[in-house]
Amino acid sequence: MEQQNHVNALSNVLMTFLRAMEMTVNKRVEEKLAARVEEEMPQADFIPLAEDALIKPFPEI
Repeated sequence: MEQQNHVNALSNVLMTFLRAMEMTVNKRVEEKLAARVEEEMPQADFIPLAEDALIKPFPEI
């Protein structure tokens, strides 16, 4: 029983570490992707689309 407790504790520690690593990797990928999108398509390209969305958020029915 004590061995099972040790296994469970190690499993919990490993899963916590893996979740932290996943969050770190996801954040770095997100930052790199955002930088790449900004580099290839500056925000100015999105302004007219954003204005259109504010003026007409829903299609005419």
